[in-house]
Amino acid sequence: RGSALRKKAFLVLSSLDLAGPLQIEDLQYQVDRRFAHYRDTIILAKAVLSGAGRSVEHGLSLGWSFLIRTPNAIEVGIREVLRSGLRDICDVYARTAHVGNGYNVSPDLWFDPSAAVADIKYKLTPKAWARPDLYQCVAYAAALHSNQASILSFHDQIQEIPKPVKFGSILVAPLTWSTNIIDPDDAARQLCESAVAWLNSDGGNKRSSLVLYGSREVEEAA
Repeated sequence: RGSALRKKAFLVLSSLDLAGPLQIEDLQYQVDRRFAHYRDTIILAKAVLSGAGRSVEHGLSLGWSFLIRTPNAIEVGIREVLRSGLRDICDVYARTAHVGNGYNVSPDLWFDPSAAVADIKYKLTPKAWARPDLYQCVAYAAALHSNQASILSFHDQIQEIPKPVKFGSILVAPLTWSTNIIDPDDAARQLCESAVAWLNSDGGNKRSSLVLYGSREVEEAA
């Protein structure tokens, strides 16, 4: 991804050979009909260069908004944190599995070779399980023949988190990212420690293991 982005940046740079230093009159430039497709880009660039802001109020300046698909970015970030933090224990990745008759399941997290599955929810952890989320996670685990499942969400450390619940042989437990920890590295480390404890639990019986996150070693005692 980084290489592709650099290639795009070089392509843009190569088309700016005739561009000189910014002049104050450049901020007065108005896009004509030939370059109408650059209109939004020019408006945004002029706002950034002049340090102008926008708010949802009446005014004389043009403004518009767009949505950033934050849940997708959060999912990728959480997966990368776990992949890096648990690299000495297991591989962590998204997985898609075919379950027949044109149906697929695509959980956000698959822990290999632990054969555990988890789904990321971009919301605060509720006090009681949200049944649609719970049933979805159980369906993922059943489709992937996993007995260990989790729903990963964000916890403010104020209210209780739901207790693990068992559906037949499938045990669903909560994992959380603490929103009260200011340093993201500390929050990531805590999540990895919790994930290790969860992966090493077998019906409540913990086994000994070691996980490295950055330069810090975290050991789960038996």
